[in-house]
Parts: sequence; C-alpha cells; structure tokens
Amino acid sequence: MATITDIAKELDISPSTVSRALKNPKMISIKTRNLVLKKAQELGYISKLRQDAFASQRSKTIGIIVADISNTFNNFLVKALMDVFSANDYSVILGTSYEDPLIENKLLRQWLDIGICGLVVMPTEKFTQSFLQTNLDIPVIQIDRCFDVDNADCVTEDNVYGASLAVDYLTSLNHKKIAFISGDQSVYTFSQRCKGALQSGKDKVEIISLSSKAYEDLYIGAFEKTNFLMMRDRSRRPTAIIGANIAITSGIVYALNLKGIKIPDEVSVISYGDSRWCRFFNPPVTAVVQPVEQIGSIAANNLIKRITGENSKVEQVCLQSMLLTRASTAAI
Repeated sequence: MATITDIAKELDISPSTVSRALKNPKMISIKTRNLVLKKAQELGYISKLRQDAFASQRSKTIGIIVADISNTFNNFLVKALMDVFSANDYSVILGTSYEDPLIENKLLRQWLDIGICGLVVMPTEKFTQSFLQTNLDIPVIQIDRCFDVDNADCVTEDNVYGASLAVDYLTSLNHKKIAFISGDQSVYTFSQRCKGALQSGKDKVEIISLSSKAYEDLYIGAFEKTNFLMMRDRSRRPTAIIGANIAITSGIVYALNLKGIKIPDEVSVISYGDSRWCRFFNPPVTAVVQPVEQIGSIAANNLIKRITGENSKVEQVCLQSMLLTRASTAAI
C-alpha cells in the first residue's frame, strides 16, 4: 500500500510537502496540490484514506432500524437505546423500515458500506433472508421481535402474556363479548398478541384484523371497524374492545366519542401499550404497559458487550408487561 513517502519520491518533492497538500492545502499552491492528489489517486493512497476513515467511523457507529418512528413505543425505545449508546461514546444512524423488507434490505446494504460496528433492528418477517443476503459480519440485536437468525441476540416482551393480561382482566369483570382489534398479522407482534387473546379468551374473544401496518392506516382502520362493531344490535355488540397498539386504540376511542358511546358505561376499552394521552384522556385508559425502557437499555448494553468482545454468547431476553387499570374499564 502506497505511503506519503512513496508519493513524494514519485513527484521528487519532500514528504512534508505531500502531507501539507493532503491535510492543509492552504499552505500549498493549487498546482502542487493537484499533482499530489493525482499521484495519490494513481497509487491507491486516496482509497486507503477512505478505508481508514470508514474503519474509524465503524468503530463507533451503530445502526438502529425500527418499524415506524411515529409510533410512541418506538419513540421511547429509540431514546432508551440512544441514552446508553451516547453514554458509551457511540454514534447512531437511525432508519425506519415501515415493515417493508425491501427498505430494510436497502438500509442494511447502505449501512454496511459506511462501516457500522453493530446493528439494533426491529426485524420484518423477511429479516432472516436479508441477513443472509447481506452477509452481516457485525453484532446484531433484534428488538421487539425475534426470528431465527444465526448469532443474533434478541430482547423482546412476551406479547402472548401481555394480551392474556388484558383479556383475563376483562373476563374477571364479567365481559363475555370482547373485540380484539389487531393490525396485519404478518407482523410478529400482532400475531403474538392475537394468539394470547385467543388462548386466554377462548369463545369470548373476536379477533378483528386490519390489513394495515403503518400508524396512520391502523388509526383509520380501527376507527372504521369500531363504527361497524357498534352498529350491530346489542345482542352482538362487544361490551369491551382491546386495541392491539396505541394507534389502534386511538382510532377506537375516537370512533366511540363521535358516536356518543360512553366509556366504560357502554363499552370498556383497553390499550395494548401506554401513552401520555392514555393517562389524561377522559376517562383515563386502562393499558398493558410495555417494558420499553428495559428493552432498549438491555439491548444497547448487550450489543456493546458483543462489539467489545466482552460477551460472545448469544442471549435471548424476554420481558413481561404489566396491566395498569384505569377508569376506562368496568364490570358488567
């Protein structure tokens, strides 16, 4: 590999002149600088500089891919991750896949070119395929979802358990007609939450799946489905509705309010996921509270340990949610 001395010999000038031309061009004439740059390019020195720069960047740059940054859960998750990375002097590149495997694959390829040293990813259903195609040779942590990927850690919550908490609580309040409105079940978290609701509720739960994945589409879809549900005659109308995430719950309560249906007098509501508005809404909304800060903190610390070589063992961590009861649920 060419050095500054090699360039100097080729041009019959001193190494210090070459160094100034590359690092402090104001001290060198334009003619000399152009000669140095041309020769450096010919000898491959410029490519070496770029590789060194990427290697330096790679040593302290981590990629984070989440599904949708407009999602409240993802906002808090990214903050928890970045708090740990920043405290350990790592920089972050943030991207969103919008649950699209093609976007996810594109981000992976672009980021490998700039030399990230680790990856935190909220994987799409085809992440395993993307992982193999891009030949990732860096530490990877999956968050919120966990797929079968070689040598990749994961930190998740038990979505089946979280959904069962909500259904069990409504059952204890004597609800026998519970609607569970979910997003597209090709998304891991939605499929797991539907599974938990059905396991716990058996014949008491009706799963209503939207074909949507994006926040705004989930909100609008839940609004429309709730309107249709509440147009049923009273014998078939649900006495309780669970929203499978914050966006869905937003659509549910908006529809109920517009129709003048009182919560919880006429229908109880539970949100899978908590948000500030859930606490201040009238009435405050009962919620499955996800361990979002823990997920972010554990994932970030585990990834740093993998990057530094402190830990080489693959770890799969699954945390549990808790149910926070508020005034949006009542016994019947």
